[in-house]
Amino acid sequence: MSPGTLALGESGILYGAINLGGSFKEGTIFALKPPSSAGGAWTEVVLHTFSGPDGEVPTGVAIGSGGVLYGTTFRGGINGYGTVFALTE
Repeated sequence: MSPGTLALGESGILYGAINLGGSFKEGTIFALKPPSSAGGAWTEVVLHTFSGPDGEVPTGVAIGSGGVLYGTTFRGGINGYGTVFALTE
């Protein structure tokens, strides 16, 4: 599994993509939420698991207006050539 570029959101939340993870092994989009106190554990939240028709192998995320996450996938979608996606947490 290879992570894409991380994006820093509000309140120090990190967003990213793993290109081969998730239930279908097609990749996931995740958030890492910082600990509430210094030295505490970060919390991982899976925001989306790709399954093929909605995309495969995400390449990373960017944060747009209103905290919407945008990105692309390398494969998958209707014709198998990838998708463009928008996610909200």
